[in-house]
Amino acid sequence: MQTTVSPIIDDLKQIKSGLEKKAHQIIEDNEDAILDYNRKKQLFNKGIDSEGKKLTPQYAKSTKKRKKRKGLPTSRVTHFDTGEHYKNFKIETKNEYYKVFADTTTSKGFDLADHLNERYGGKVYGLTKDNNNKINEEIILPNLIQWMYEQIKV
Repeated sequence: MQTTVSPIIDDLKQIKSGLEKKAHQIIEDNEDAILDYNRKKQLFNKGIDSEGKKLTPQYAKSTKKRKKRKGLPTSRVTHFDTGEHYKNFKIETKNEYYKVFADTTTSKGFDLADHLNERYGGKVYGLTKDNNNKINEEIILPNLIQWMYEQIKV
C-alpha cells in the first residue's frame, strides 16, 4: 500500500501563504510587550536609542529638579514624565518589517515625536539589534512555530 504526503505538502503550502499575515498578527497581539522593550528596557532603564547610544543632550537643570521631585531618574534621558508619551507608542507592520513610532501630534499641530527625534538624533523610536533579536526569539518565533504546528493536519 502506498501512502501520499500530498496532504502535508498542501498544509505546508497553506502555511507558507499565511506566514506573513500570521507574523503581523503575532506582533499586533504582543504590541505592549514589544513596545516595552523600547519604552522600558531602552529608554527608561538605560536612556538609549535604537542604536544603543546614550540619548544626549542631558536634561536641563529645571527638568532634573522637576523629575527629582517626582522620584524619576535624572542620570539619563528617559522621555518619561507623566507616562502619557509612553502610552502613545505604536507599532506599524509592513511586509516583513515593523516600525515603532509615537502618535503624539497635539490639537495645535505640535508633534512631540518629531521634536524628540530631531533633538535626539532620529533614533528614539525603534529597537536595538539585541532587543529585536530577543523579540524574534522569545515572542515571534515561538508563536509562529506553534501556529505552523497547529496548521498541519495529520
